[in-house]
Amino acid sequence: MNKKAQVQFMEMIFVLLILVIIILIGLVFYYSFLHKGLKEKKERFTEIDAIILTDAVSSMAELTYETGVINSVKLFSLAKKIKNPNYRDYYANFFGNDKKVTLEIIYPPVNNEEYKIDCTSTTADIDSNFHNSYPNPTNKCQKFTIYDPGIAITNTNKEIRTNPVSVYYPLTNEYKIGILRVEVFKNE
Repeated sequence: MNKKAQVQFMEMIFVLLILVIIILIGLVFYYSFLHKGLKEKKERFTEIDAIILTDAVSSMAELTYETGVINSVKLFSLAKKIKNPNYRDYYANFFGNDKKVTLEIIYPPVNNEEYKIDCTSTTADIDSNFHNSYPNPTNKCQKFTIYDPGIAITNTNKEIRTNPVSVYYPLTNEYKIGILRVEVFKNE
């Protein structure tokens, strides 16, 4: 082989090497942008899921007194129903295993610390005798857990959506203002 052929062969190898490097750099950028786009879409879908669930919970027949008004007594009935093994799977599918739904009364404010507990979780067993099992018939409850899948509280990576709702207390015929909170926990 002569010198000119060797030089042309080496030039061709360098050109191919540079071309392969450019293609690899392009692929790295392409996949990094693709990964970033998929991550943004996942976050957007999580946000949309939280919005849909917030609207669905505020209009559930199991909770509402009338359109947009949550019945406080039905909160306890739903808490009992969710604990029932016959309905557990239905509500796990409805709410999802990565969502926590709570309701907190914000007006009128509750000043007594004993009523700032989560009323639905402290009522371990709600029996059929409603008046004996309904805590605080003077309607001083401030917090209610509608659904909790049992996700560790240390998981701070979540999407939170809130929605103001009216809460009706049928025993005293009063209305209060509450915040319906849906927390969608993200898995990274």
